[in-house]
Amino acid sequence: MNEKNDQPIINNHLSELSADQPIPPAPDEQNHIIQQALPSSVHSKKWLWAGVVFVCILVAAGGTAMFLAYKTNPVTPIASAPKVVPPLVTTNAPATLGPGTYTVGSDKNIVPGLYSLSPGSQQSGNFTIISPTANHSVMLDDNTDGTTNTKEAWVQLSAGDKVQISDGNLSAVHFSAVVTSPSAPLALAKLYDDVFAVTDTPHRTNPGSYFITDSQDKDAYILIVDKNHNIKYNEPLNSTGFHATLVDGDQIATINMTTYLMKPED
Repeated sequence: MNEKNDQPIINNHLSELSADQPIPPAPDEQNHIIQQALPSSVHSKKWLWAGVVFVCILVAAGGTAMFLAYKTNPVTPIASAPKVVPPLVTTNAPATLGPGTYTVGSDKNIVPGLYSLSPGSQQSGNFTIISPTANHSVMLDDNTDGTTNTKEAWVQLSAGDKVQISDGNLSAVHFSAVVTSPSAPLALAKLYDDVFAVTDTPHRTNPGSYFITDSQDKDAYILIVDKNHNIKYNEPLNSTGFHATLVDGDQIATINMTTYLMKPED
């Protein structure tokens, strides 16, 4: 037997590779290459998780800081402005009130001023002024003949007064400003319960010049306005008297159904 043939044959694959092909690494070298590649990927993931944790810490820290700041310096809620309720009665336009109690004041139910009052159609009832010094009351009656109650009254309402509409079937009282001029003087009385117009009609007060007196000195007052509700005369009624020139459309108001003398003058 040939000795050469008795030798084991080693299949050397390296000999089969061409000179141009790269020599593949040995198994140990491959493991080394994989182990070298792992640290880069692992490090990237570690940095990613570290970033997420850092952001979470920042968010938690910010929330804690805001909570502590609010606890130390709580935010004061902004108070809303009180709702402004417009007056029910003003000197600018006529108005109507029903039964109840109302307050007089620039920012209350009724603006201060001098008003003409009249009841609703076929109605009657009490109208009362409750002032700091005294109360004044009148029975408004749309059906009166003028001998007892009154169909129209004038009231001087001031800040702090209260108005009460009650009794009877008085469900509506009509208000109309008597004085339109802001510079007009205040009426001398709180309540004028006898009102009539100057008119060129028989058995009425006709236009002309008069000397007006009250010989009984009842401590009464008289108020005379023109047809536009501007005050012409605002006088006490006494024995001294005063001169007045009346024209058609003027209105005369007194208190407590006062009787007085109007002497015509030439």
